[in-house]
Amino acid sequence: DDGRREAFVSELGVACGLAFAPDGTVFVGDRTGTVHRVSADGARTEVFATLPASVAAYHLAMGPDDCLYVTGPTLATHDAVYRFDMNGRHEVIDRSFGRPQGLAFDAHGVLHVVEALAGVSAIYRCPAGGARRAVVSGPGLVGVAFLPAGDLVAPRGDLGDDVGCTASLPPRIRCRAITTVGYGSASCRRAGIAKGQALPRARREGVWRRHAASCWVRTSMCPRSSAD
Repeated sequence: DDGRREAFVSELGVACGLAFAPDGTVFVGDRTGTVHRVSADGARTEVFATLPASVAAYHLAMGPDDCLYVTGPTLATHDAVYRFDMNGRHEVIDRSFGRPQGLAFDAHGVLHVVEALAGVSAIYRCPAGGARRAVVSGPGLVGVAFLPAGDLVAPRGDLGDDVGCTASLPPRIRCRAITTVGYGSASCRRAGIAKGQALPRARREGVWRRHAASCWVRTSMCPRSSAD
């Protein structure tokens, strides 16, 4: 609670994705080709699975079926969404994405996957046994998560209000876009937030919150399309 940190586990390669099992076990992705399984106390680490190395990162999520879901964009023309049981056996549940990235399950157990390819990105709702549909679109989307209240959260790394929900997003789910900006970054300069001016602007707009020494975060609700 006081912001202090300590090492929980180390020597996991290029660690860039994690998910927690119901019993506290932690799964950590090493984008060079390994998914590690770490005991809840951090004392034991083992190789859970191996996958093709990713050019970006592994993204992990625990499903309502107690299986681990993994994506990891490569240089292939299409990449897979994998499902692992707790014995490490896997199957490919979708290979139609060009570059699948973040993934998460909503409160009803429906998988959502971010597709980010060639500057175009969207979040797809992927019901079991049904066709996937884009529910959120906009530039710079990589990750996705759901709040306990059910809101979909879409973090992005640039500024603007051009993230929108489509008519395919169920009415019960609201979308929040989280925008980050760092001092001196190109997006910061485009927005007219210079070092020394971020705090006055944050206070004035009321929607910016300090995230770190050199980073501000804005949360906004995504407007729904006219078709909704």
